Amino acid sequence: MSKLIGLSLSMCVSAIINGQVNEDDVERIIAATKIQTEDDFNQVIAEYRTRYWSADPDRGEAIARRLVLEMRLDQPRLLQREPHPGLADGIWQNVMPFHTGDEVTWHDPDDGLCSHTGVILTVEEIGDDAYRVVFQDGYEIEAFAREFLSPAPETANP
Repeated sequence: MSKLIGLSLSMCVSAIINGQVNEDDVERIIAATKIQTEDDFNQVIAEYRTRYWSADPDRGEAIARRLVLEMRLDQPRLLQREPHPGLADGIWQNVMPFHTGDEVTWHDPDDGLCSHTGVILTVEEIGDDAYRVVFQDGYEIEAFAREFLSPAPETANP
């Protein structure tokens, strides 16, 4: 299975607790949280333990703390950026090996304004985890793999 990017700290940790996703398959989680201090983090944990992780709150907390410790929790709102493209396609996205014909979304890490969705015409690896992608509509981008999202398999969504 390819690595996954989660789009909700609360729901993704819940999916891990419930066995829908293996924690080792999670590349990172892009959260809509804006946790700035340890107190902020503790407040979020306290709420999520009862609201989202009631099946195993201790494990949920341990997973969340591990994600932070391993620097696998991104919080774009700390940089006044949009957290992610939204949850319409589910809470999981594949970190994908790129293929001609795949429909992907490039999520602009600066402000989201230049994000683009399209079908890949060509793809070329240009560096360590960096790619040049030309879309069928002519849009061209050089970006890191983690900036590209594709719909995850149906079975990965809770």
